Amino acid sequence: MIKLKVLADLVGGTLYGNPDLQIDGVSSIEQAEPGTITFLTDSKYKKYLNNCPAAAIITSSKTILENKTGILAANPHRAMSLVLAQFAPLVESASGIHKSAIISPAAEIGKNVSIGAFTVIEAGVRVESGASIGPHCTIGKNSSIGENTILDSNVHIYHLSRIGNNCHFHSGCVIGSDGYGY
Repeated sequence: MIKLKVLADLVGGTLYGNPDLQIDGVSSIEQAEPGTITFLTDSKYKKYLNNCPAAAIITSSKTILENKTGILAANPHRAMSLVLAQFAPLVESASGIHKSAIISPAAEIGKNVSIGAFTVIEAGVRVESGASIGPHCTIGKNSSIGENTILDSNVHIYHLSRIGNNCHFHSGCVIGSDGYGY
């Protein structure tokens, strides 16, 4: 549980209502639950506001917060992403290279890299320091993965792809494949 004031300070927003209100999670406005915080930016979701059981709302509209508890934020989407990180922090991956990973001797692996089980890294690949590659990933020939980039499980990077620093690809992503009819 996190006090509403702590969340308001975190997002740099203006607090409306009880600063000591305990928030125990995050929910969407259409499926809000008591004790959670939600957000409202699009007017098409305003219809859920009157029956919304959430304890607090993040919004950029002062009028929405009249007689409600919440946080007024200049950018509610950014504010919500900061709040989400408080309730669902990133899980640290295991460090090192799993013994079942298949890594070409012609690949370059930086320092403090994590490579998960059954991952395949082909020839000419460069993985920069601090990168974390989950299990069952494939990195195609002559591709590069930037510093501190995270590939969750089952990410496939096709040959000749360039991934920058500090990126995060969730499970199932495919980068560099044919698209848009090509």
